[in-house]
Amino acid sequence: MSLLSIEDLHISFPGRPTPSRPVRGLSLCLERGSVLGLVGQSGSGKSLSALAMMGMVPRPGRISGGRILLDGVDLTRLSPAQYRHVRGRQMFLIFQGSAAALNPALTVGKQLAEVMVHLREASWRKARVGAGELLEQVRVDPRHLNSYPFELSGGMRQRVLVAMALAMEPQLIIADEPTTGLDVVTQGEILDLFADLRRRIPGGMILISHDLRVVASLADQIAVMHQGRIVDQSPTRLLPTQAHHPHTRELLAASRAFSLREPC
Repeated sequence: MSLLSIEDLHISFPGRPTPSRPVRGLSLCLERGSVLGLVGQSGSGKSLSALAMMGMVPRPGRISGGRILLDGVDLTRLSPAQYRHVRGRQMFLIFQGSAAALNPALTVGKQLAEVMVHLREASWRKARVGAGELLEQVRVDPRHLNSYPFELSGGMRQRVLVAMALAMEPQLIIADEPTTGLDVVTQGEILDLFADLRRRIPGGMILISHDLRVVASLADQIAVMHQGRIVDQSPTRLLPTQAHHPHTRELLAASRAFSLREPC
C-alpha cells in the first residue's frame, strides 16, 4: 500500500458566473520511503494542493471532488477534530516563508519543547534538553533556544522547522518552497538537511518547488504541475527523456544544471 495516494482531487472557490477551480483532477502517489518532487510555476496549484493534503484549504475554497488517502485512510472524510489529530502526529507541513510558520511571540526553545511535551509526553525539563539536541542535529547553536524567530536568519528559521519535523516524527513531511529567498550557499545547506531528514523518517516526503534543480537532487520521482493538473510524471533521472508536455520541456530548458544523478 502506498503511503499517500491522491485520486482525482478537485479544489474549487465560489465565483460568478462560474466557480474557480485552481486544482482540477490531481492524482499523485507517494511510496513509503521515497521522495516526490512537485514542480510548477507560481499559480499552478502546488501550494494549494499541499494545504488540501493537510486539511487546510483556505475558505471559501473547498475540496469538491476526489480522495486523499494516507495509509489507506481517506482524509477528506475526517472531521476537523480528527484532522487536527492527524496533523503533526502523522503529517507535517514546512510552510513557504519560515517567518510566518513560527510563533513570533515564543522563543525557538519554547516552541520545540511544546511539541515534545504534547506529542512525546515528555516533561518540560526533558523537553528543554531535547530541544537543544534537536537544534544541534540541524546545525544550530543551542544558545539560540532563547532566541525569537525574528532574531534568526531565514536559513536558521528553516533549520528550526526541520528540527520541529524531527521532533514530531511524522509519517509524511511536505516541504513547500523550502529554499525560496535564501542565498545559494544556504540553499545547499538546507537541501543537505533534507537529504539527512529523508534518511531518518520512516515514511516519505513531498518537496514542492518552482525550481526543477531544487527537487532533482533529492526526489526519486518528479511530477510537473501546470494549471491545476499533473502534466508529466516520471523517475527523476528519466524526466529529460520521458517529458512530453511543452511546459515540462520549458522547465528543463530553464534548468541547464539539471542533474541526472541518483537522489541522495
